[in-house]
Amino acid sequence: TLTILDGRQDVLTQSNLFDTAITEKYDAIVFIPVDIDAGNEPIERAKAAGIPVFGSNTVVSNTALYDAYINSNDVEAGELLAKAVIDKAGPDAKIVILEGMLGQSAQVQRLEGIQKVLKDNPGVTVLEQNTANWSRAEAITLMENVLTAHGKDVQGVLAENDEMAVGAIEGIRNHGLDPKSVPVAGVDGIKDALEAVKRGEQQMSILQDASGQAQGAIDLALSKLAGE
Repeated sequence: TLTILDGRQDVLTQSNLFDTAITEKYDAIVFIPVDIDAGNEPIERAKAAGIPVFGSNTVVSNTALYDAYINSNDVEAGELLAKAVIDKAGPDAKIVILEGMLGQSAQVQRLEGIQKVLKDNPGVTVLEQNTANWSRAEAITLMENVLTAHGKDVQGVLAENDEMAVGAIEGIRNHGLDPKSVPVAGVDGIKDALEAVKRGEQQMSILQDASGQAQGAIDLALSKLAGE
């Protein structure tokens, strides 16, 4: 039996759900933490209660707490999207960074990758860096505000996921600019982003195999319970 408990993107809610799982004596927990550090303590409680915990998609900072975990290399993803935009926009480009939900491992680690590339490209200027919380709608509004403030100075957009990348493209279009003139890159490989890549409106999208990560975490949990 698989029960889905929705943490609603909230640290306290996720912590309380661990108490529910412990009280109801679940056999295993697959955890997608909303915060890279705050997720450590709930895992410790579950482990103390004898419940194995498996990570999927996003992770906690102390990965040693997991029985096992499966996720993408988000630092590398950040490096790849930054290189893609800078290669297109140039070594002296003025760029915008759209971040995911602050504190989530994907946001923390993708930003780490982006910063590595920026360190190697000192001529690049970051005009704006703000969170759009993985949201297309928030990214549209944020991008429109950025363009109102900086106009055609914006020469590239690093979006930490595809929803925000697609939102940024829409914001660029709403501002009366040709999306093809401003390279945008994102992560996930969602359908709308891939179509934008084909149209030449998005520079690139990096696949994150969400189905593989989800199935992989379930496989890990079942293998542990089967004694493998």
